[in-house]
Amino acid sequence: MDRAPGAACPPEDEIMDPLECAAAMLEMFGKEVTVKASGSWKNRSPGCHANKKCNVENGNSCIFYLASGETTSNNGDFKPVCRSMTEVVPTETPTPEPTAGGIPDEYCDCVAEMGICSNTCFAYADVFSSASAVCQNIGARVLCSGAIENVPYTELCPEQCPQEYELLPHGKGAQCADGYGIDSKEECEDAMRYLLNDPDATIKSAENTKWTNRAPGCNVSKKCDLSTGASCTSVQYALNESTVNNGNFKPICKKQPAPPTDSPTVQPVPDPTASGETGTVYEYYMVEQGKEVACPDGEGVTSVDECYAAFAEMFPDAPTPKMNSKASFTKGPRYCSAHKRCDSETGAGCGSLYFASSETSVNNGSYQPICKRPVEEEPATSEEPDTTEGEEEKTYEIIQRGKGVGCDGKDVMSKEECVAAFMSLFPGVGEPKMTENSGWTNRPYGCSAHRKCNLETGEGCPLYYASNPDTENGGQYHPICVVEGEEPAPSEEPATTEDPATTEDPDTTEADEEEKSYEIIERGKGVGCDGKDVMSPEECVAAFMSLFPGVEEPKITDNSGWTNRPYGCSAHKKCNLETGEGCPLYYASNPATENGGQFNPICVVEEEDGIEASTAAPEEPDTTEGEVEEPATSEEPDTTWGGEWDTVYYWAPKEKGSSCPEGEEIMTEDDCRAGMTILFPNLKYNMGSKDTSNRAKGCNAGNKCNTETGNACNMVVNAQEGVNNGKSIPLCKSRVPATQ
Repeated sequence: MDRAPGAACPPEDEIMDPLECAAAMLEMFGKEVTVKASGSWKNRSPGCHANKKCNVENGNSCIFYLASGETTSNNGDFKPVCRSMTEVVPTETPTPEPTAGGIPDEYCDCVAEMGICSNTCFAYADVFSSASAVCQNIGARVLCSGAIENVPYTELCPEQCPQEYELLPHGKGAQCADGYGIDSKEECEDAMRYLLNDPDATIKSAENTKWTNRAPGCNVSKKCDLSTGASCTSVQYALNESTVNNGNFKPICKKQPAPPTDSPTVQPVPDPTASGETGTVYEYYMVEQGKEVACPDGEGVTSVDECYAAFAEMFPDAPTPKMNSKASFTKGPRYCSAHKRCDSETGAGCGSLYFASSETSVNNGSYQPICKRPVEEEPATSEEPDTTEGEEEKTYEIIQRGKGVGCDGKDVMSKEECVAAFMSLFPGVGEPKMTENSGWTNRPYGCSAHRKCNLETGEGCPLYYASNPDTENGGQYHPICVVEGEEPAPSEEPATTEDPATTEDPDTTEADEEEKSYEIIERGKGVGCDGKDVMSPEECVAAFMSLFPGVEEPKITDNSGWTNRPYGCSAHKKCNLETGEGCPLYYASNPATENGGQFNPICVVEEEDGIEASTAAPEEPDTTEGEVEEPATSEEPDTTWGGEWDTVYYWAPKEKGSSCPEGEEIMTEDDCRAGMTILFPNLKYNMGSKDTSNRAKGCNAGNKCNTETGNACNMVVNAQEGVNNGKSIPLCKSRVPATQ
């Protein structure tokens, strides 16, 4: 081993395998080293060689390199290491038979043993340490060049190195790197099973050529949490190569190889479960950067392996970073740290970790120390043991739906417990979709499943959590309850006494909502619900989910200024009316709007008698009497009649400039509602307030209103002086002497 310009081994004695190069060092000096490999060097002799400072007597200061370039030539600064000189691997050793992938099984076994399966052949074969001693005698003189250079070991050694996958963070434009995308829907399912560490997991999948808002290839919802498996059992495979992630999906990719590093001490990424000292469990945390900031005494992460493990535990969804552990690195805190650009909440921007082994290393203010502290023994649970233990013993049942059927105090007390209860009843089914709302009045209080739920298998069971204590099952939902005999958490039902407004309402409102069913109508110009309108954005979403219970809850947009959509609830023209796919929802609260032909109305299905009860008239039982009591809006009647008065409601003409006579305007929603209830006691209508200059002052109906039947009469109260543009019809009131 000597250096000189042009010095090189005879071609037949060149050592071209990094394993053999490392074994040569072990044979000559009894030392284990890292071998750095590259095909781009031009200033070194081909094959295995050492730096010029290498002491050929004792091996001190030796760094070994392996150059694979055909045109490389020694500039005199490197000492070639030749096979005939070192006799590390006897020439008579038979070369093992290559596998179908082109590499002998012994080499693949060594690759797996060294933990470099995530690398590619030769190009990144720079992670060699103690494992080289284990692998040195395999006799597998493999040159990863030509057709197999830079080929992943997962392809060359499929048995020893099965394909690994990773879940990337969600974000706009996030997608797999070139060459690391997943090739099929079936592989997408297998990749999720790998990530969940459950080869038998039931994974639902879908593929589509028209998706434009997902990453190309394999995706899962941004809500997927691998630590719990929540929202991870449905994957989507986008076949459109030009699709762009809108930020709501996490790409699933083939795991990229560990990046190359100049550090001679880098080790393969360890098992993330590594936790430092045996017998002690640690939690890891990151300290904000600052000049001379370091971990508290005794809380430093003191090895490269643990530095990797700490990062993996803190940020399980973040890509594995590179490691800079040069002995010369002294501008960061001692031991493990990340750059200040690293997001301490998500791990984003953490492309590299840093490990400073020098006692003189001091943070220059640009690095965030990564520290550890022992996890305390399980803390005392103070007052909570009884409730916790009670919940551990809970069992659940799902009850056949029916009008008024509920849990009778044995309620599930949160949406999280609702999902857990369902999963305990149907453990083999994927986690269902959960929707929570405090405004529902037609579902049982607490946890329930849709009427289409299969009570034998748990299939087709979207869940609902109704937190309104006044709600009552209209008959369409199966309650999920704590089994009788268990001690439920305290019920919140006493709060019902705080809502006096519901005294007369339940019989009429729930009677209406409990029987509701919906239909989606083919779009067309002017097509609407003709008075059978969905009355709120929340009901719009619920109506859609009842029509398509297996589809993900769609996005809804609410606007009072639209004029080209049908009044109330509708779906976009691109909505698939058979499957419910691609159906953004819209709720137009402008009573003067009209369908321009691009939207499919979602309407309440007409009941047998063709009429539904109004849901907007809580004062209905006593509106006639109550209105007589209101303060008079005109002083004239008092001078001509000394008896009682009746209030009458009437329509002003439907024409431009039309308005109610002064003093006969209806200025409140309650008064407007009372008038509609008297004129059309059994019809449903929408009610709102909006100040505008193009309607008459007071209560107005849209121009679609049929003043004879009350159909399509959606009401708006305008509090300001305005001029009727002919697109609304004023509703007025007057007082007349009461008939005796």
